[in-house]
Amino acid sequence: MNPLDQLKDIHLPQTVSPWPLAWGWWVLIVIALGLLILGVLWIRRYVTIRKVKKAALLELSQYDTSEPSIQAKVNGLLKRVCMHYYPDISIASMHGSDWTEFLTTQLPVNHQSTFKQDFEKLQAGLYCAATQRQDIPCVALATLWIETCLPVHGASAVANNTREVSHV
Repeated sequence: MNPLDQLKDIHLPQTVSPWPLAWGWWVLIVIALGLLILGVLWIRRYVTIRKVKKAALLELSQYDTSEPSIQAKVNGLLKRVCMHYYPDISIASMHGSDWTEFLTTQLPVNHQSTFKQDFEKLQAGLYCAATQRQDIPCVALATLWIETCLPVHGASAVANNTREVSHV
């Protein structure tokens, strides 16, 4: 008699089930979901913050530069955009040198001098007859400011430019 005949067949073990998952996989799933949610929130915030900037640039591109009221339109557009991005500052009441100084201080130093000169001409042109206005690249000036200064980064940019309004 052959001793091998007395051996029983090999029993295969049950297949290993993926459930329940090991705790390491659960941690990985939670981290991945957290990163996904943060990514979606960041993208939504990015789009929302830049929506006004994009709309302003689109509106600027549609302006007719030969129109007599172009300076007033550009000035009004800059005020609307600034009121959105700087809600803590009373921008609506700014005019003249205060308004020019506010816009100029937001720009990087290398753009400040030329912007200030051109914007002072634009401000003076608001109160002149259409025939006496100087030819200023208003749309290019506003485009430069919007593309360079917006959106505002951090609370420090707003805090550095807050102006106290005295009420009598």
